Amino acid sequence: MKNKLKIVDVSLLSNYLGKWLTVVVATIVIGLALHAIVATGGSSERNIVSICMPDTRSPEGKPAYEPLRSLVRRETRRPVELSTCAGEWTPGHDLYVMPIAAYFRHAELLDVEALFEITDSERRTDSAVLISRPGDTVRASDGPDYSGVSADDVAFVSPNSINGFWIQAARMQSAGFDLPETIEAVKFEGKGDTVERVIFGVIYGSYRLGACRLSDVTSLFERGVIRRGEVRILQKYDSLPEVVIAAHPGEANYYRRKLKNIGESLAGSATTSTPDETVELLKSSGFGGLWPITDERLAGARKLYEQYAALYGASQIQ
Repeated sequence: MKNKLKIVDVSLLSNYLGKWLTVVVATIVIGLALHAIVATGGSSERNIVSICMPDTRSPEGKPAYEPLRSLVRRETRRPVELSTCAGEWTPGHDLYVMPIAAYFRHAELLDVEALFEITDSERRTDSAVLISRPGDTVRASDGPDYSGVSADDVAFVSPNSINGFWIQAARMQSAGFDLPETIEAVKFEGKGDTVERVIFGVIYGSYRLGACRLSDVTSLFERGVIRRGEVRILQKYDSLPEVVIAAHPGEANYYRRKLKNIGESLAGSATTSTPDETVELLKSSGFGGLWPITDERLAGARKLYEQYAALYGASQIQ
């Protein structure tokens, strides 16, 4: 009987220890899993990366940013899903490719922060410019004077264009230009993805002045579409971010690392003997450069956005 009792006691002890060790091991495994999730910015490597972007199409009818899917998949080693946000920016996506006006309007609701700014040039710096025909001038002896320029004399890109409207209009206002009280009275000629109507409107005399980016003008020079003597750069100002990539704060560090690698691929592709085809496709779709956004540049853009949102209403500037 004593032996039987001893056997039962040992069995019970063994069973108890087994359960206790199971709990300990499970706790350790769960802890390691949570640490791994936190270390990657709150993202599970098995989850799909959802990217929401404007409904911009290539000439073939495909999403213009389609090559971004391959590069994000390559960096994260996760499946990537692209969604278009045509006028509506819905919560629940991992990354948002957003025009700067849409970012300022929806960032708080979506709970996202801007990580990178996108340029369509390999050079980070561009300029916001005012152009005119060589024979036309609005320059006074002590600087530019736009008090004699009417709203009908100036072609801007679009209500959402920081480098083709906001910057130039603000500078012109400070030099005497009367900006119309309603946005319908402003002349916008940036149809679709091109601003050529602004430039040609100035060349052919429909407008005295045009607001665009310096790269818009130089691109036409380089392609032989216009001659340098046809356009005069009247004023040049520092550019500000047009399009940003944003993510939730909890995942910002994770995606900042991944997007930094993509940005380096974009910057390095031009110097390699065998360019990455996917990188080149992304560059041709408008991702010429991908740069970490600075607080200073974001604050400068926000100040102009708030100025024109107050003047014309945020719904007019998206």
